[in-house]
Parts: sequence; structure tokens; C-alpha cells
Amino acid sequence: MDGTQNQYLRLKNTETFAIYTGSDIQSRKSLYVKLVKKPRKIRSSKYIEAQLVQREDKRFGLTVSLCDESYRGVFDAFVQDLLDAIQLEDNELLAEEKFLKRLDLWWSLFARRVESVLSFERIFGLMGELIFLKDYIIPKYGAEYGLKGWTGPLGADQDFSLGKTWYEVKTKSIDKPSIHISNASQLTEEGDGYLIVNSYSKTSASSDNGTNIMKLYDELCRRLVLPELIALFNKQLAMAGFVPKEQYEETIIEFKRTDFYAVNNDFPMIKTADNQPAISRIEYDLAVNALSMYKVDDINEQLSR
Repeated sequence: MDGTQNQYLRLKNTETFAIYTGSDIQSRKSLYVKLVKKPRKIRSSKYIEAQLVQREDKRFGLTVSLCDESYRGVFDAFVQDLLDAIQLEDNELLAEEKFLKRLDLWWSLFARRVESVLSFERIFGLMGELIFLKDYIIPKYGAEYGLKGWTGPLGADQDFSLGKTWYEVKTKSIDKPSIHISNASQLTEEGDGYLIVNSYSKTSASSDNGTNIMKLYDELCRRLVLPELIALFNKQLAMAGFVPKEQYEETIIEFKRTDFYAVNNDFPMIKTADNQPAISRIEYDLAVNALSMYKVDDINEQLSR
């Protein structure tokens, strides 16, 4: 592999079109592929660098390397997306074509992922998920299984799905009387379901109880310890649109309380079965004070079952 073969490993499920990941000759995180056809256009940016060489077997070796280790999470999401693009293709040339088309989209997409900043509302929502991950999911399920069960960043209907149990986390201002349900599948009577409602208030940097998303990020990285778990964590955060930045330290909130509700057949929700074919999307608000009969007093007791 152009003198760097020992630094790369072939990814699973790439039998048709091989994708390798590892380190380039500068010890940077990178991916490597062998191409039958020479690409018409290969670009680099300040975030990722591409190099193309012709191999002795007349194929072309393409290396795409990460220029800044701070963006490992985005890079891992980038690799996963390229892998997904070719997963179902059983023809090598067609898989190569799909790979290059997807790669072409990522030249600009990578920069947008790195440079974009989450809205305040999305920051609060993500902080609520991180609090729940740190305080409840990891202690109960363990770090690796808990992280893999954090399916919200991957576009799943619920934030956490672990076996037959799911958890949907909502984060709201302490003064707000309701929470927003964004689609009819977000709450379901299937499996053992729980709705978690975090209430917060904005505070200042001088507050002893205040936190920000960067503090939560650092706390979870210290708890995860293992590089492979931190890599998985960063990839999921990147899928959620979060890349660690100093400016996120400015948004400080204090979590006031966490309420835990069991979602069963009687829980107030608009069910998917109620939908009419002509209705493409359903959103609604739930008044939190009307959910008291579904509240579970001891969260830890429920999670230990």
C-alpha cells in the first residue's frame, strides 16, 4: 500500500470495494482506497488533505488525511458515510463510482460540519442527552453498550434504544409548561418506554452549579477513558452537529430537576395508527403538569431493573 501498508486496516463489510483506515506517513488519521479509474477531480482543504498516486499494479492509490486532530469525530462520521454509500453494491466499479460521488460531496460538507455552530435550543437539547448519558445510561448499561444505544444522533425516533427499552429526553426551561413532540413516532407504546424531562435555567459563569456543553463533553471523555470509546462518542456528536469549540463555553445553564415518566398504553400521545395517509407530519406539545400520574419517583430504581 505505497509503503504504508502496515499502518492501515481494512474495514469490515468492504469486500466489493476495499476501504482502509489508519495513519498516513505523517501519522495523521486517514483512509486509503485503491481505484481502478483515475478520478477527474481530487481536492484538499485546510481540514482534510488528499493525495493520489499511481501504483505498480496500474491502479491509483487515494489517501485522504485529517489535518487537525480536533476534528476526529467529523472524520469518523465522514468515513462511516462513505462506507454506507457503497455497502449494498456488489459490483466493484459501481461501488467505486458511488464512493467518489459521495467523496465529492464531502469536500465542502466537511468544512460545513466543522464550522457550523448549533443553535441555543439544540445546545440545550444535546446537553440534556449528555446529562442523561452520563448520570443514568452509562452507570446502568456500561459505556460501550450505552454509547451504541444512543441512537438519537443517527436519526432514530428515540434518543436511546437499548434492547426492548427506549428513552426519549426532552430539555426545557424551568418556566416553560410544555415539551414539544416532533413526530408521531417519538413516543410509542412499543417496548418499555420512558420520557425524561430535564428542566434548566440560564445562569452565569460565576454560578457554582452552572455547566456548559464543553464541561459535559470533557467529563464524559474522562469517564470513557478508552480511545475507541472516545472515538465513538466524538463520531456520534459529529452526527448530531457538535464539534468541540471554545465559543460553546459561553452558554451556561443550571439543571434544576429531572422528571421521569413511564410511557404506556394510556400515556397521552398521538399514535402513528391514528394518522391519515394525506398527513405527512404530526407535531404536538405536551403539558408537563398533566403527566403527573405517569411520573416515576425513583429514576435509579427504574433503571436498575
